[in-house]
Amino acid sequence: MEDNPLLRLAAVGPSQSYQQVAARLGVDPGRVAALKAKFGFPTEGKFDNPGHPSDNGLMGGLRELARIAYEIKAHPGVPRFGMTSATSGDGRWQEDAPEE
Repeated sequence: MEDNPLLRLAAVGPSQSYQQVAARLGVDPGRVAALKAKFGFPTEGKFDNPGHPSDNGLMGGLRELARIAYEIKAHPGVPRFGMTSATSGDGRWQEDAPEE
């Protein structure tokens, strides 16, 4: 990440925290996103319809992070870099409670 200032990192797992990942790697936390979600495939859904009940939350979150990384307008209410997001698996995301 030191060599490529455009590189972003998305960490996925049930207990991920963007602050912890950034600290472990010694990188700018604003370039890290953490998705608190179960990692699972395959996914079936309406990929251009965030929040659709059949859309897999993880795949939707990764798709929106890719949009942001490529500076393409993301949909509202999606994960962002520099934060930890959580989903209940229904395609909707919310900012996870900050660490104390």
